[in-house]
Amino acid sequence: MAKSLLSHKIIHLPLDIRTISYYNTLMHFRTISYLLYPLNQLPLQYKDDSPYENTAPKKEDAMHSYTSKEIKRYNHLISEIDAVYHEISLKFGLSDSALIILYTICEHGDSCLLRDICRSSGRSKQTINSAIRKLEADNIVYLEPAGAKNKNVRLTEKGKKLAGNTALKIIDAENQIFASWPKKDVEKYLELTERFLGNLQEKADELDEL
Repeated sequence: MAKSLLSHKIIHLPLDIRTISYYNTLMHFRTISYLLYPLNQLPLQYKDDSPYENTAPKKEDAMHSYTSKEIKRYNHLISEIDAVYHEISLKFGLSDSALIILYTICEHGDSCLLRDICRSSGRSKQTINSAIRKLEADNIVYLEPAGAKNKNVRLTEKGKKLAGNTALKIIDAENQIFASWPKKDVEKYLELTERFLGNLQEKADELDEL
């Protein structure tokens, strides 16, 4: 994948059927290929009865891919979803990081802890701090103390108007999508997403550090 999920500690967050977290897209959409394209509909060629075969390249086939067809489709969908959100950011005239911050604040109300923004966005603290400084300079957010080691990021009146025209529109669109699906599909989708996340965390824990 272009974006390594192992570059950040994967955090188990509760999944809510009312909305999907914008900037946890890579995790919450990991199972969309399995939901939309069941295994029996994919043109796969596996050996024996196992759904997965050894994908190590053969000496006689230098062009053999390590990635199964499902994972390729899966990664493609994730990339396409991510690209849609990026296009939305461009349409709003905001950087991805700025929209991340506005979206995360809106998930909590009019303010949230800085550490929550860093954690849920999957971006570095340095990147988030840089974006927040820009938003502060534009009078979109301001910081206030929240204990000895943390800060609260709060929307200004100008920031509330901007969030209403950007992040809240995204959240509304996401809510409409889930509302248009049968409830059982939403529940199954979230169940599979959470299952994938748990399995991925287990696999990540098994990896040795270099």
